[in-house]
Amino acid sequence: MRSLFKIAVFTLTLFIFSCSDEQVEEQMYASPDSFQVEVVGKGLDCGDTFLIRFADKDENRVNAYLGRTNAYYPVFYAVGLPDEFKDEGLILNVSIGQCGTDDIPVCTAMGPGYAIVCIQSAESLSLTAQLMKDGKQR
Repeated sequence: MRSLFKIAVFTLTLFIFSCSDEQVEEQMYASPDSFQVEVVGKGLDCGDTFLIRFADKDENRVNAYLGRTNAYYPVFYAVGLPDEFKDEGLILNVSIGQCGTDDIPVCTAMGPGYAIVCIQSAESLSLTAQLMKDGKQR
């Protein structure tokens, strides 16, 4: 009976002090504003602004970071995406930030009303796509 009590206390202690899935997921990223995205292509109605797609698993993190939800999640207009990453299908690691009023492009109402994120920095995770772009693919 005494050993059963010790096992129960030990199990309860582990349960109380264990990490949640969200805590483990947060530790996987270098910073809370760093996300893996895919470049979808050029948007329909915001000039030269490209669309990016976040991973489904990041929806809560993106919404929490931006302080709002997006009806068209996981797709957003990416303001400030560097030209070298404006290729459909590229996988990027991006840091996003809050957009200022001067950052928001003028859009028509021709396409879906995707929300806008401002890209602070980006790096390619698509080595094959980058090699093909540079003409180094055999």
